[in-house]
Amino acid sequence: MNVHALFHQAKSEYSYAYDDKKLHILFRTMKDDVRSVSLSYGDPFDWTYHNKKAHWESQIVPMEKRYSTKLFDYYFIEVEPKDYRCKYGFLIEADGKHFFYGSKRMETLNGAPSKDFDEGSFYDLSNYFNYPYLNKEDLADTPAWVKDTVWYQIFMDRFYSHHKKSNLPWGKHPVYNHEFYGGDILGVVDKLPYLKDLGITGIYFTPIFESRTAHKYDTKDYFKIDPQFGTNEDFKYLVQQAHKLGIKVVLDAVLNHCGWDHPFFQDVVKHGRKSKYADCFYLDKDPIFNFEITKEGLPKYDGHLRPNYRTFAYTPFMPKWNTSNEIAQKHLLDSIEYWIKEYDIDGWRLDVSNEVSHDFLR
Repeated sequence: MNVHALFHQAKSEYSYAYDDKKLHILFRTMKDDVRSVSLSYGDPFDWTYHNKKAHWESQIVPMEKRYSTKLFDYYFIEVEPKDYRCKYGFLIEADGKHFFYGSKRMETLNGAPSKDFDEGSFYDLSNYFNYPYLNKEDLADTPAWVKDTVWYQIFMDRFYSHHKKSNLPWGKHPVYNHEFYGGDILGVVDKLPYLKDLGITGIYFTPIFESRTAHKYDTKDYFKIDPQFGTNEDFKYLVQQAHKLGIKVVLDAVLNHCGWDHPFFQDVVKHGRKSKYADCFYLDKDPIFNFEITKEGLPKYDGHLRPNYRTFAYTPFMPKWNTSNEIAQKHLLDSIEYWIKEYDIDGWRLDVSNEVSHDFLR
């Protein structure tokens, strides 16, 4: 048995609360290397004593080989701890022997173990993995409707044009990022019956707020639909019509960074560190702008620039928000609330969420 392939980590993707009563547990082995894996588990405080001998009220249950990759097998089990607490370890049968894999070490056993405690790792709960408590408050509070939603992602400029404002022929190849094809909000409304007929029950829109690009990830105004797509009232109408067809609407929250044109950052461009918004961004070095600014007021740079302020990737057009700053926090959170309360959207997708402060997201 390849012991180096064996792996488990408590309170991770290998051990997590599925709901307020159930744990999902995974264990990894080398592909086709073991005969079976079982889970020994129980409440760490649930003991009885018979004839002066300790007995842990635990269970040993077989795990299912759920899936395999080219290198590994993954064993799975769902368990329901009796009183929300769980200590657990893994019994492996391989090469005609029994092994116990615990949180600190692995031991070879003399056959299948009993539940009456004796010497050795199997009888040492300090060598068991621990899921201390299934707290309902710690669960991911995902709305029930999300699980069964059939999603359709729409990049607004490239979906469908109602007003036919673009001079570019629809279906032109190749397509370039900087091109505008004229897709708009009323174009989506036109196609809602088509989406309904496809079985779509949720639309996720990539950013649609005012910005200078086609992709709109460089937000200028978090409270305004880009005029290229229509008006705020057009969007409200779209949400209403989608809801009538049972289609949810989710927008893209770009909270990691804004665009060069955002008024807060433009104030920094004009006033530098004296700007009242200076701390809304990460201005790491002086000069803040270590590149030329054109007559049009835009960064002039080549692909090798490393701006002296933090950005998404290294583009000077997307300064990173300091989400610990109270002004930035309020601005961003107000925008999140605005589109939910005023336009009845159903949710948000978080852009670059892996780079946004977890403290802010909480």
